[in-house]
Formats: sequence, C-alpha cells, structure tokens
Amino acid sequence: MFQQLTVHIGHQKTGTTSLQETFRINSRKLAKAGLFYWSGHGAHHPLAKSHNPRTANTTNRHTTQRFLKAARRSRVPRGLISSEIFVNLTGDDVAQFAKTIGPLAQDIEIVMYVRHPVATVASRVHQGLRMGRRLEDAHAMASVVPLDRIIPRWQRVFGDDRVHVRPFDRAALRDGDVVTDMMHHLGLAHLAFAPLHLNEGFSVVGAHALDRAVAKEGGKLSKHARAHFEAMEGPRYVPPQRVLDDAAVLGAAQLAYLDEAFGITLPTPKLTPSGPPTLDDAALDALAAEAMRAPTTRNVLGRLMAPLRR
Repeated sequence: MFQQLTVHIGHQKTGTTSLQETFRINSRKLAKAGLFYWSGHGAHHPLAKSHNPRTANTTNRHTTQRFLKAARRSRVPRGLISSEIFVNLTGDDVAQFAKTIGPLAQDIEIVMYVRHPVATVASRVHQGLRMGRRLEDAHAMASVVPLDRIIPRWQRVFGDDRVHVRPFDRAALRDGDVVTDMMHHLGLAHLAFAPLHLNEGFSVVGAHALDRAVAKEGGKLSKHARAHFEAMEGPRYVPPQRVLDDAAVLGAAQLAYLDEAFGITLPTPKLTPSGPPTLDDAALDALAAEAMRAPTTRNVLGRLMAPLRR
C-alpha cells in the first residue's frame, strides 16, 4: 500500500503528454527514488475510460487490472496516476474510481493544472488539426474547459483539502516547466530529467498545408501522414481573433471561479492571430502532396521544407 497516491487529472493542453512520457521513460529511476509510475501504458487513459460507461470495455478494464496488480506489487511509498481523460468522468464515475483505487493508498490527493481559457482554446485548435480536421472545423470544436463543474466533482468525493489546483503558466511553474513543477510537488526536486516537449503544435504553413491535404483526402489522412505536417517549420499557428474573442467571453466565468475558489489569477495570453501563409495555393498543394508521399518521418523534414527556402 502506498503512503500517498497522487492522481493527476489534467486538464487537456497543460503539458500532460510531456509529463506522462517523461515519467514513463524514467519510471525505473522514479521507482528507485520512491515513486511508482506504471509504464505499462504511457498515459493512464484506460483507468479513466474503464470508469466511464461510454468508454468502458474489456480492453480498458483489463488494462486497469494490470495497473492494479502492478501497483499492489510495488514496494515504494508513493504512486502517481496521470490522465487528462479523468476530467470527462461524472460525479458517479469519480466515486466508482475512488472505490477502485481506495485500497491502494493510505492517502489520496488530486492534482489539476489549469490554463487560461484563451490559451487552452488556441492549443485545442492544434489538437483538432492533429486529429485530421480542417481548420474551420478545428476552430469550431475548440471549447472552454468547464472547470467550475469538473473540480467540484472531485472535491465532493476526495475532499476540498485533497484537491490541489495549480496554475499552468510559465511564470508560476517551477523553472517554467510543468514536469519540474510536478517533481517539486511530489518531493522529487533532486531528480533531473532532460526536458521533453511533445505536441508542440503546427506552424502556419503546416496548418494550411494540412488543411488542403485533409480537404483533398476527405479527412482520411493517417496519423503517420499528419505527423509530417506538424514537423513543418515556422511560426506557430494562432487561430483568428473571433475564435480568441469567443474563448475570452466564454472563459470569463471560469477565470472568476478560479479566483474566488482558489485565489488563482491567470494572466491573459498575448496571442496575435496568424496572417496568411507565406506560400501561395500551388506551393501549399505541392508541399501537402510531398508530405503525404513521405514514407517515414525520419530524414524528410529538409525535403518537406525545401520550398520555403527557395
């Protein structure tokens, strides 16, 4: 049994993938330092999905049992579970999850990082592109996280004092990094890991080239093919002002909730919407075609970006 089990519940677009992959590849080093992080699944999404009636299936339940078995075998004082999918659980789902993990630890705490709604929406647009959506569809699907509904569900089950909300803001994070910040929270600040930054997003050219490729292929691009577009260099794509303005309006209530409930004030991000791509339509079409033909992600970046350097 762990002395303490930390459940990191996200939310989305707060460096969760970077944190999870860093902990996965360093799981042995963490175990020697007294922290169990199950490496059988990089992110612990199946644990969340197996407690959601809409996503519970044999595979997710089996993976959860594998996790529980590994956790029970562990002989270290602390454990960490991480999945941003936990924010999708209802109050009843959270209660069922608590029953599942209750026998594992003497004390259970919940950790959630929160990001400014405008920055979250801007980043969620990139997630939409990563899923193979067209730009306009990615703009439309990007939504504000309802923190004032999510956080109380966990407080009701685990208690207000066991739910820790931390700002995802460079100025507030230890060394401006979410992994370092979590390591400090877990009492493992003495461990040093090489920075790992994943899901950095699309450049302006990459976003528009992908948009044209998705339009041509009817949204049937493989994950492998989409990765080529994310590798294209250039300034990061920022959605139009109307998307940012909508996020600001819808997010105002969430910012007020964080301030009132936790004394957290998130600074408004300084985002300038992207202008049109530097390539004309013909060049974007050629770049998109080249990306879709590339057989592997290895050693193709220079060839893909050659049109930009001419």
